[in-house]
Amino acid sequence: MGDNRKTGRRVLIVGAGQTGRGLARVLSENWEIAVLDFDPEKLERLRRELPERKLELFAKDGTSLLNLKEAGLESAEWLVATTSNDDVNIEACRVALSAQNPPTTIGVARRAPQRDKLKEIGAEAILRPDAVAVLIKNRIERAHQVASGVGLGQGEILEIPILRSSPAVDARVQDLKARRWLVGAIYRGERYVVPHGDVVIREGDRLLLTGEPEILPYIADYLRAGVARFPLQYGVRTVVLALGEQPEAFWSEVGYVAERTRARSVRALTGKSSPPPETALGRGVLESQLVNATDDLLTIVRRDLPGLDCGCLVLPKEDVGFWTRAGLGRAAFAEGLEVLSCPLLLAGGSHPYRRILLPVLGLDASVLAAELAIDLARQIDVGVTAVMVTPPPFIVGQEAVAAQKETLRAIMEVGALYHIKLDSLSLEGNPAREIARLSGPGDLLVVGIEAGKRTSFFRPDSALQIVYRSPSSVLAIPYRKRRHGTV
Repeated sequence: MGDNRKTGRRVLIVGAGQTGRGLARVLSENWEIAVLDFDPEKLERLRRELPERKLELFAKDGTSLLNLKEAGLESAEWLVATTSNDDVNIEACRVALSAQNPPTTIGVARRAPQRDKLKEIGAEAILRPDAVAVLIKNRIERAHQVASGVGLGQGEILEIPILRSSPAVDARVQDLKARRWLVGAIYRGERYVVPHGDVVIREGDRLLLTGEPEILPYIADYLRAGVARFPLQYGVRTVVLALGEQPEAFWSEVGYVAERTRARSVRALTGKSSPPPETALGRGVLESQLVNATDDLLTIVRRDLPGLDCGCLVLPKEDVGFWTRAGLGRAAFAEGLEVLSCPLLLAGGSHPYRRILLPVLGLDASVLAAELAIDLARQIDVGVTAVMVTPPPFIVGQEAVAAQKETLRAIMEVGALYHIKLDSLSLEGNPAREIARLSGPGDLLVVGIEAGKRTSFFRPDSALQIVYRSPSSVLAIPYRKRRHGTV
């Protein structure tokens, strides 16, 4: 993969004046910060003001693409131009936006015409006099404070604009499938819109979000402009369960996924006789925790995972026996999916991923899997191919074939909703066998599996059969049918 992935929460600040230094001060606790300024004395002052913070300082021109790349432009989520010269701020934003995978840019302006120029090039603009006036107004009219001045002040309330690139554009509130956060209000121009489930979000809306402070900034990034969020909608930690000794390819895949997704940390649950290697990850070191190697998966999932805030559980992908493939038994991971509330990665060492394969199965499970596949594809920079394998109509009937085609159309609509073009492939035959033939090194299957579904020799679970037979790594997401309005 190239170096243009967004792998960390990084902000580039052009200008080390009062605004730039103040911004570095408030952001550097939770963000990677790089500051560019021609004046080394300003940079040195910033270093003295924040001696304990990890800052990258560059005494260089922030309007040079080469200098911005040296400061980490290609891994930055944001660039903020805060110099005292409006033209410099405009140019810094323009240059940053010319990059192949540009960050979101914000320019500070002192005059309205310069603010308009920032907007014309696609940057967000802050007019300094107006910003100061709003802060003073909020101090005077305490009953009408912005979100940052209400609540607990811990980041549990955020207000965001919905940009054109947001996957929320033209989506219903209920389609966002919020977990651990909520849309509290929608502001459309000068009008307040109650965020009922059927309300459609429009470009330019402002959303008031409330939720757990640890994940809310990531959800806000995702809704604002389509920044990927997996696995934070489920939990902040990737948890690896490896009770026996695992090959190097397994741990390599763990590191590969951890570096490219938004998990805050990785915890390995291992037995005494199989400690994890000293694997250095992109944003930290692999944490380790001992568990009883004789415990089964269900016990560990029920006992240990609730306290770990698990966003994705990783298991080694193992071959299953003939009787299990025949539908007369069930693999341990399938039992675990019955109680899991997050995706499960069966790592078979098929990384680096070059393609995500999305089997077209049941409607609801496939749409859920499509959303997960698209989110992950944004982070690892690969394409998604929806694979529809249709058994002969005389075996399954015309209604089943029509339902499968309808599911494929729904998956493609999900891609359009998220502004991503999905590829599709139609085959005929046994789904598990054909997808096994299709998948190989570099493929990752993303499959929705219905928890609690009965399976037998005569009515095997197609999703499980695909997982059993696939030689590639599999990301399975448990799906539970809704009954009477509940999950």
